[in-house]
Amino acid sequence: MSKRTLSLYLLKPEMRSPEDALASGGGKSFDVDGFSGAKLFLRRTEKDEPEWLAFLRPHLQPKPPINQRKTASLSALLVFRTDARWFALAFGYGRMLLEPEMVVSNFGLRVALNSVDPDELRSIDAKTLEELTVLTRRQLSKGASITSFDLDLNRDLVKAVRGRSTDKDFADQVSGSDALRLTSDIEFVDIKQRAKEALKLYGATSYRRRFGWIDHVQVVTDPAHERVLDKQLQAVIEKNEEGSIYLAAPNILDEDDFGGYRLLRPENKLVYDLRWEDYLALKSGTPSLTSLRHDQIAVVSEGSGDPRASWSVYKALVVEIDVGGTYYVLSGGDWFEVERSFARATRKFVERYEIPGYGLPVAGKKEKEGDYNKRACKELSGRARLFDQVPFRATQSQDSIEFCDILLKQNKIIHVKRKSGSSTLSHLFSQGIVSGELLHFDEGFRNKVRTELATDPGFKRMIPARGLEPNRFEICFAVISPPARGKRHFLPFFSQVNFRRAVEHLSGRGYGVSLTRIDIA
Repeated sequence: MSKRTLSLYLLKPEMRSPEDALASGGGKSFDVDGFSGAKLFLRRTEKDEPEWLAFLRPHLQPKPPINQRKTASLSALLVFRTDARWFALAFGYGRMLLEPEMVVSNFGLRVALNSVDPDELRSIDAKTLEELTVLTRRQLSKGASITSFDLDLNRDLVKAVRGRSTDKDFADQVSGSDALRLTSDIEFVDIKQRAKEALKLYGATSYRRRFGWIDHVQVVTDPAHERVLDKQLQAVIEKNEEGSIYLAAPNILDEDDFGGYRLLRPENKLVYDLRWEDYLALKSGTPSLTSLRHDQIAVVSEGSGDPRASWSVYKALVVEIDVGGTYYVLSGGDWFEVERSFARATRKFVERYEIPGYGLPVAGKKEKEGDYNKRACKELSGRARLFDQVPFRATQSQDSIEFCDILLKQNKIIHVKRKSGSSTLSHLFSQGIVSGELLHFDEGFRNKVRTELATDPGFKRMIPARGLEPNRFEICFAVISPPARGKRHFLPFFSQVNFRRAVEHLSGRGYGVSLTRIDIA
């Protein structure tokens, strides 16, 4: 018996007939022997000359015959029912015949996690929540445990796994995301039984022993689920409780050329902080989901006054809601499902590191970070040294890196950022990690910092040439932000996650770490 790989999808409970699973243009249907009520949908597509042949044909002698200048593909989708649920089995490009809203998200991932040998994983697809979303596939030359993939378990969202099955009767290899892919010796008559076994594995919780962190955060990809959450969002907007909604830039801003935000129309006045209240003041009634997706926020260049980036208001929304005991976050235009206990533990972790602001002054409403840092150092007099816009090159890097923004005599290394979204703050925390690493391990980088301090009697002995002891220093992340309203934290949830990562990384090196909020006048 030869091995084959099958792609299996679990369909939603509201399915009533095989036709419900189809996207438009499902193809010709056939009954299937031994599968009562099942249908096989078959679609043949034929295209004219492919683009690559059009590119080559003028240079070929002799010219390809006309009947060889067409391409065809055959796709099939078998929709069948076990005792409990409907399934779909895709052949070729059969996935394209499926209606996306009928597919159960992460079915394959959950089955794979419950059936794979945790010490025989071969590949993992992950999505990293950062200022730029990073999609990666990490593959190993032989099976190993999850630790070999170097994942950040608080930040990397696992989208798919592949590895050796613990049950050879079920499969030799399993991989899963939305679809479950089984590689096994399998005959057609075995399909229903494998589907029943997969459904049982989907409902199991044994994966939590080794992969429990998978449940911490998941992107909501089911269109029907997104619509339910958007309805909840509309209800939150209509209620408009103080502190329940705020706006944040979903991308990093160029602070050196930031002239403010323009809401909705070019003739509207500039604002320097994104506030939900300012947006509402420009609307004649309660915003709808349609208007949130249509209305734009533009970032204006200080130099030219022209817009240089824009997003929909929906993409700039940050909303955290509770639906039936499950915690959801809207950020950057995507909905995320967050395990409640993880959200609670993350916030408690962050709060342990919050301290008053070292005497740092209040920031001006329109004040840029660079101007604030200069003024703060001036007001702190000889206790502070300005390092903003003073780059140093690491020994083995082509990039210039800022050591910090403000250095205090009490061995406080301060990184300052004006809050304008989760992406901006994740960049802040990454800067702190990189700077701390280089200060500890890169003697060349450390000596360049020492040279910069050599002319200042109050600071010249702060950084030793060798043998730096991280436990003598504290790395402080200072966020310019108005106070949070209601029960919210001033850091968005994903910024809290990234701060936790920074703490774990830096404290593991021996540094002290703290977080402080700088108020805005």
